[in-house]
Amino acid sequence: MLQECLKQAITLAQRIEIPLAVLFIDLNGFKQVNDTYGHEVGDCLLQQVKLLLRDSDTLARMGGDEFVALLTQVKDAEGVKQSMACIEAAMATPFQIQHHTLHCYVSQGAALYPEDGISALI
Repeated sequence: MLQECLKQAITLAQRIEIPLAVLFIDLNGFKQVNDTYGHEVGDCLLQQVKLLLRDSDTLARMGGDEFVALLTQVKDAEGVKQSMACIEAAMATPFQIQHHTLHCYVSQGAALYPEDGISALI
């Protein structure tokens, strides 16, 4: 499903000539949250993470603690860096979910289309 979303986003980006970004996000500690508190709490945490993105952005789980965020219609690399900094700052604050204080830090990387590649292959 992510590959299909990425293909569609690239097609749109080509048509309207506006870049897009793919963020590779490692939610350090997310697996431990799932293992310790259960998937319901983990799902609530993911919903909080999704709120850090725009409605037009897509968040997909690759496995374990690894996620991909597809940011469409980004302005430039500086805008992507600012988005990443906002995500990192928000994740540094503990989350209160179902009477649990959760610490989940983030490690990130990004690729911009078309600067870093023109393929939907991840």
